[in-house]
Amino acid sequence: MPTINTLFGRTIRDYPIGGDANAPDDVIWRILVEDYDGEIEPVMSDFLANHASPEIDALVLGDWGYENSPHSIIDMLVDHKETLTGLKSLFVGDISYEENEISWICNGDMGPILANFPQLEYLRIRGGNDLDFSHTEHQNLKHLIIESGGLDSGLLDTVSKMKLPNLIELELWFGSDNYGFDGSIDTIKPFIFGHQESSDDQTPDASVVYLEFSEGTSNKFWEGTQDGAQLTTRWGKIGTNGQTKTKDFDDATAAIVALEKASKSKIKKGYVEVGSNESGYLFPKLERLGLCDCMFADEVASLLKEAPILEQLEHLNLSLGVMTDVGLAELIDNPYIRGIESINLDENYISDGDLLDKLSALGPVVSASDQRNETDDLFEDYPDPYDFYVAVGE
Repeated sequence: MPTINTLFGRTIRDYPIGGDANAPDDVIWRILVEDYDGEIEPVMSDFLANHASPEIDALVLGDWGYENSPHSIIDMLVDHKETLTGLKSLFVGDISYEENEISWICNGDMGPILANFPQLEYLRIRGGNDLDFSHTEHQNLKHLIIESGGLDSGLLDTVSKMKLPNLIELELWFGSDNYGFDGSIDTIKPFIFGHQESSDDQTPDASVVYLEFSEGTSNKFWEGTQDGAQLTTRWGKIGTNGQTKTKDFDDATAAIVALEKASKSKIKKGYVEVGSNESGYLFPKLERLGLCDCMFADEVASLLKEAPILEQLEHLNLSLGVMTDVGLAELIDNPYIRGIESINLDENYISDGDLLDKLSALGPVVSASDQRNETDDLFEDYPDPYDFYVAVGE
């Protein structure tokens, strides 16, 4: 993967120690080691000492060194959270294949970012090794993108349970089982059906009520989450993570009653419900879903026929995987597809142009560039499409 040159239409430049007086005012700085054997901490230290301010609204973290993790520079950012109050966009791991293979990038815990930058709206992560989120709630995050050559099932389970009530874009690159992906189609199902599947021995699905109150200079929120016999309430100023309190009840019914009573009390005081999750969808405001770099792309396409979450989506990204004409036919047969504005099928194994035309005729703008040929000599010994390669692995 190459590094990016722009973000949101703004130029990205590598930060030099001492700064660059000729840089445009709207430049986005990329913090990275100055050479292969260099250390990133002095670069970050210089940047923070000379540029940390509420005006910094976007930042890119580039190559932090082979076999190193970004823990130290993330800690440095957290130490300056009171100064970086305007930080809304962060890309962690803008590292090219020349600097480090995507499957070798060590990420570690991204939880401190969510916990300490409540104003963050855009978080993009490249890598996957040891990637985790010790903190899984964020009130304002709108875009979460994880690019990887292989995401493990534990991390995907964590993401599927994150509380991101304002998320509008989720993009996941599942990757190859040769480079870290250890799941199955069942691992991906929560992102297709929009909820955690429950079994008879599990507690009832969680119910979430989210309310806001805005009047004069007062802008605050209240959220109640019932999970089995437990009720967790969270409240505070909009734009912060607020305070949290958890109470245990005798059973799930008692917790549900308590949630209803508390929420009705808030509504009587002028609070307005803006984001409940009664449907069970993971992210009630989601508009853009990317299930990319997937070994089970045809199965994903088939399961999407049973996924009403598509009714709320505007954009669907199924690129970089091993989708064949079989999966494409499933998309054409999907009653929800007509409501989608655009579908990205780039870099799969689609060969039937007539089928692509049929999909486009249903309404969505379809992108299907750079298709790989399943009859190439490289693949002629692989009759099973799951033996094909996802576009991004090592």
